[in-house]
Amino acid sequence: MTLILEFVHNYFFVSVSDRLTTASGRPHDTKFNKSIYCFNKDYYICISFTGLAFINDMPTDDWLASLVLRDEFSGHAFVSRSAPMIPSSLNELKNLIVIGLKHELEKNAELRKHALEIRFTGLEAIRRIWVQSNLVIRKPEHSEKIHFEKLNGWLAGKNLRANLLVSGGWHDAGKEIIAKFGQDFGKHDEGVRIDEYVEERLIDTLRKFAERFPEIGAHAMATRTWLRDYETTISFKPDGDYPLEPVFGDMFGLEEAAHSPWIIAPSSSYPPIKFVGQPSLKIKGPNGLGGLHVIEIKGVPPNPGGFSGLAFETRERRR
Repeated sequence: MTLILEFVHNYFFVSVSDRLTTASGRPHDTKFNKSIYCFNKDYYICISFTGLAFINDMPTDDWLASLVLRDEFSGHAFVSRSAPMIPSSLNELKNLIVIGLKHELEKNAELRKHALEIRFTGLEAIRRIWVQSNLVIRKPEHSEKIHFEKLNGWLAGKNLRANLLVSGGWHDAGKEIIAKFGQDFGKHDEGVRIDEYVEERLIDTLRKFAERFPEIGAHAMATRTWLRDYETTISFKPDGDYPLEPVFGDMFGLEEAAHSPWIIAPSSSYPPIKFVGQPSLKIKGPNGLGGLHVIEIKGVPPNPGGFSGLAFETRERRR
């Protein structure tokens, strides 16, 4: 099972997902990527999924990225070119995934058997005004039909009108946990930027769910877009210390590693990576005003005596 928590306002949004996959009811991978961050000058969107972790032996996030990137897909390398490689509009991006899903359902019995939920959450420019955008595509178990839902979960607080969205049936399963989020939200310190505060509260909410429901992981991936400064911050938030992992086999031994989701920018794409030795990586692309939008992927603080510099590799995810 997967928990995805999303908070969307007209000038920022935050998406937080857990990273756990299970097999036969047991933990399988505690750092599995479940999201894709896409942006172009007229939209900033996080695509997340719950349900089937692999489609045709391909991780579901890779499968979704392959639909978006079409012939430009590479699941194990960075791809960059001068011409745009991402759909110019959010509707075009959604249509690519819907058409790809329908085509796959025609031939894939395993996909027809299992449930799948694909979520689009973020901001879209309509007539040069940024508005909230959310859509959920649901594919029930033992069915090839798909359903479309636009979710509304208006939350009012401190004159802030925003959508708080919860994946699957978890909103009903953890009503009091969600209620606690609303109570904490009212305690926002004006000295802390509101999007940063929301991210902290969403991660705390995810951990409360993980304490109660073992099928939800406590490691979190957080994506936060703030349009007042045209910036996005992506952070891997482990439960406790950063995990020790080998990078490039055992070339550097074990190091504390950070992780990232899929990132698809106007002229480049970046599959999920793990990296060490650098506090952050930055990616730039156009914003809607002719300037730059900066994505910062938060890393691990430098480890004295450990690896210095930057080492990264794509994550190998086994079925």
